[in-house]
Amino acid sequence: FVYVNGYSEVGRIPYSGLGFVENVVPRHRSNGNNRSCASYDYRLSIQKKKCLLNVPEEVLTKPTTDEMACAPERMRRVYSRETLSDWRQSMLQFIELIQWNDAIFNEHLPRPMFNPNATHSATDMDLFQKMHDEISEEVLHSLSCKKQLTNTFNKKFWCPMSITLMKKVLYEVTLFTLYGQEIASSVIRFAVDASNSVRAICRSAKKSEQGQSCQKYFEDLYHLTFESCEFASNVDIAHKSLQVDSPSPESNSSQQGENTQKSLFIVTKGLLGPQVRPLSSVESGKAEIDDQWYIVYQVLKVVHHLTCHIDLGKDYSLEQLCGLLRVDFININEVL
Repeated sequence: FVYVNGYSEVGRIPYSGLGFVENVVPRHRSNGNNRSCASYDYRLSIQKKKCLLNVPEEVLTKPTTDEMACAPERMRRVYSRETLSDWRQSMLQFIELIQWNDAIFNEHLPRPMFNPNATHSATDMDLFQKMHDEISEEVLHSLSCKKQLTNTFNKKFWCPMSITLMKKVLYEVTLFTLYGQEIASSVIRFAVDASNSVRAICRSAKKSEQGQSCQKYFEDLYHLTFESCEFASNVDIAHKSLQVDSPSPESNSSQQGENTQKSLFIVTKGLLGPQVRPLSSVESGKAEIDDQWYIVYQVLKVVHHLTCHIDLGKDYSLEQLCGLLRVDFININEVL
């Protein structure tokens, strides 16, 4: 049912009252060679078996309680739920319960939710976490279907540094989705911090090669490692040439024992491009980490696809991000 607010057809008295929607027809407007739907026209049944044709939606509103009270008994009876079966009434009640309600949303998920200094009940935080998980799952599923980000959070394909970066950016995506919060500056800062960390580890590697003690460097190396070398063949079309240098039998035998870690791999610089080698090759100084590969494939790629999925408009651009990460913008689209 809808309420008609003073609509009149040619030669007829203006009508105000209830109407039952029989049909809806798009009203198109021409814009050059294109036709777009601007609004809709309605065919309505009204009292005494009469009808109104081509009623514009601009004169229609949802009936209020007072307007329904003035309607004929037949219309009130049809509009009322009393004539419905118990099952249909219960379904309508359930639909009302799950409809989005701004008042309830603001009560249980207030805007300061992202403020670490704000206090919230355990129920509110639990609800926020569930919504965050749902939004993150939808975003990652969409990107996976488009083959833009696949096998997310799998340590065989993403290093720990990149997984941490994903989690940070996804949290910002949730804030943007729920509250419309400005997140471009935070996301860009995360990317810059991650790329700086990669370069810092590479600088520490050179100090280690010069004989300087750098215990933190060996600890930080873990954040750039992979649990398998199989990601090399799936890393992307642009890196099908990524070479794999498997551990030698000697290194495998030396890693056996109760206190030895499982084999970890890292991407290093090779003569023909990036090369996957055992972590031990970098720890021993025989290979050099390919910092540019990590910044492009484990930082920029993650931030760009997650950010573009929600469209931040003028607040974000790939060219700006490439400039801040010191990455060649001209050929970056071939990689992404």
